[in-house]
Amino acid sequence: VQRLQKLLAEAEGDGGAVGEAAIVGGGEVGTWADLISLAFRDSGVFGTGQTPQAQDTTDAVRRLNLELAQWPRRRWMDYVLVERSVTCDGSLFYTIYDDPAADIQYPRPAEIKYAFARQINPAAQPNQPDFPLRIIRAREEYSAITLKRLNAGPAWALFYESDWPIGKLYAWPLMSSQYELHVLMSSNMVGIENIADTIVMPPEYEQAIYAKSMQMMRMAYGLEPRADINALVKTAYATIRSANYQVPTLNMPAAVRGVGGYSIFSDSWGPNYR
Repeated sequence: VQRLQKLLAEAEGDGGAVGEAAIVGGGEVGTWADLISLAFRDSGVFGTGQTPQAQDTTDAVRRLNLELAQWPRRRWMDYVLVERSVTCDGSLFYTIYDDPAADIQYPRPAEIKYAFARQINPAAQPNQPDFPLRIIRAREEYSAITLKRLNAGPAWALFYESDWPIGKLYAWPLMSSQYELHVLMSSNMVGIENIADTIVMPPEYEQAIYAKSMQMMRMAYGLEPRADINALVKTAYATIRSANYQVPTLNMPAAVRGVGGYSIFSDSWGPNYR
C-alpha cells in the first residue's frame, strides 16, 4: 500500500494520502483480502455474516498463487514483456536469476521471447545498431555447434538454458565488451505476499482473479460447478487475451521465399518481386 501511495503522490504532485481504495487507470482497486472475501461470499462457500477461518483464507491465497504463477507462462495473459541487458565480456554464457551476483538480476524466466545484440563501442549514440538474434530452442541444436567459443561478435544466435534456479544465456558467436546482450521475457507477476496489499495490476485482471477464485473455491470445497461462474471465467480471460493480443510479422527464410516472387500487376515472376 505504501508503495502505491508513493507512486500516486509522485504522479499527482500533491503528496496526498490514499484512502481505503485507490483509483488507478480509471478503476477502483481494492486489496487481496477484499477480493478473497467477496469471492468466498459470491461463490456460495460462505454466506453473509459467516467468517472464514484462518486456514480457509490461507488455502485461498495458496490456490490463487498457484494460478498466478501460471499466467506469465501464457503470452496472452502477460500484459508486458520485460527487457534486460548485460554488457558482454567474451564469456561463454551469462547468468540470469534474482540475486545481485547474477549477470542479469531478474527472476529466472521459463523462456526468452526475443533477443538482440547492441553495439555500444565505439560509441555511436544515439545511433547504436541492434542485431536481432535467432533463438535456438533446443539444447541439441546448440550442442551441434562446432566452435562454441568462437569470438566474432556480434552474435547471430542465442540459446537459453532454463535451468533452475539459475538460467544461462549462451550467445553465439561470443561477444566482446563492444556489445550488449538484450533479452525480452515475460513479466514477473508477483503472487500474494500479504492479503492486505493493494492489487497492482491492469483493471481487467481483477475480474479474472475474482472469477477464477470462485471457480477454484467451489472445486476445493466439493461443490457443484456453477455455469455462471465458469462463463464469467471464460469471458474475463477472453478480455485479457484481447487486450494483450500481439502477433509479430511472420518472417520467412530466404530459401523458402526463393529469389523472387509473383507480381499480380504484371502477371509475371521476377527477382524484384516479394
